[in-house]
Amino acid sequence: MSRPSFPLPNELVHDIITWACTVPDDLGVQPGKLIEIDRVCERAPFDLGVVCKTWRSIALAATDIWRYISVPELDPDRRPGEDKWVLHQVQLKLGRSGATSVHVVISALDSEYLELYEPIVALLKEHRLRLRTLVVFAVGVDAAVLAGKLVAGPTPVLRTLQLIQHSKGYTDILYPDSDLHDYESYVENINDFLISAPSVTSCMIANMPVNDDTFLRGDYPKLESFEIGYHLLPPLWKFMSAHHRLRHLSIQLNYDLGPNPKLRPVKLHQLHSLRVLDTGFSLINHAVQVFDVPALRELMLINSYYELDDISPGLDRFFAQVGMHLTRLDMHSFTVYEMEDVTTLSLLSALQSARFEGGHIYPAFFAALSSTTDGMWPQLEYLTLDAVSFIDDGEGSYIMLGEAVWLSMMNRVVNLARVRATPQPLQRGGSAGWKRLFLKIENHDSTLSDAHVALVKLITEAAAYGYPIPVFQVEDL
Repeated sequence: MSRPSFPLPNELVHDIITWACTVPDDLGVQPGKLIEIDRVCERAPFDLGVVCKTWRSIALAATDIWRYISVPELDPDRRPGEDKWVLHQVQLKLGRSGATSVHVVISALDSEYLELYEPIVALLKEHRLRLRTLVVFAVGVDAAVLAGKLVAGPTPVLRTLQLIQHSKGYTDILYPDSDLHDYESYVENINDFLISAPSVTSCMIANMPVNDDTFLRGDYPKLESFEIGYHLLPPLWKFMSAHHRLRHLSIQLNYDLGPNPKLRPVKLHQLHSLRVLDTGFSLINHAVQVFDVPALRELMLINSYYELDDISPGLDRFFAQVGMHLTRLDMHSFTVYEMEDVTTLSLLSALQSARFEGGHIYPAFFAALSSTTDGMWPQLEYLTLDAVSFIDDGEGSYIMLGEAVWLSMMNRVVNLARVRATPQPLQRGGSAGWKRLFLKIENHDSTLSDAHVALVKLITEAAAYGYPIPVFQVEDL
């Protein structure tokens, strides 16, 4: 049997090893023949003889490898015969994995070729009682329908479900096409599917406008992690109120969301991490006000609106609620403008890791970090500024702002060095200082280049004076 001529699709590492190890014996390909494997975004040639000799004994001994089944996008015009090749691999893995649970990833990119998946889905359906993970990435195909064909019946061990939907020819992952497919049919399909999987602990439904009260009408007592996009607040709040055991929650709010005084606080006392993606911070501010999350440790707020807002309106009350125990903050596209914003951020007194991406930072932020007496975030260990613009308020320059970044850290380091006879590496916790200051500054003009030079100079001088310096990185020089 000759091997079809086409490059292998993107696969998990397990699958790359498996393909290489099974080709010679099962498909009669002579060792030494070159194939191509797409790994992420780069294409590299692999010599089957070398790969098989290196990995074969390891792969055959590691039975866990056979539990991971990946079905790529099928395109007979570009890769004729690929469906038969994939079917063979699925049969092989199902056989060698024995009675253990399996993890399945399916990518379907065109409804025109949906019939090519039917033999593969039918085979997987026979083993649905073993299905532990199901991920369906669909473009121009109803992800819920495809998943429903595979799981037409009970799935007692299914724990992880991800349905990721896009319209054909999509360009923006954040904004779905309103004409994607029939909405009522989608809601019915996804509800029927989830009802057959009551044991799910992690569920993600991405890039679909699901704004109907009939959506998610089931009860999933084991659900701990939930991610959903484009859902109006009232039905979503009703669902969350019935699933108080959630530990991880990610929601993506509609751009037309307005304040709703009828919404009652949602008590999620076991929630560990919260991610809110929104088209404007006014929506985020409103949304977080109805959360009662005393155990929250990680918070990510993403503002995808084209205008950057300051962070203080509305967030102060929420930060006051979680400030004593929140250890990680991640904010995208914001403005730290004046002391009011800094005061809001200062409420997070237990913060150990902070990351800001995009947006603008004014000198008030660095002034608060530089304080050696009552400074902001006394337990902070890691700070990342990724593509953040440093704004001059008229009293300084970009170079001075660059120095402020370094001095914010050095003030704490110097303060620590004063109480030690011999400078030592910084230790975790307390007011000992930061372990790492990571800067990724956009370098579009000479002023920022000068700021980088000033930072390097300050680092060199600090080292010459024997100050204990944490790991310090500056990118995009």
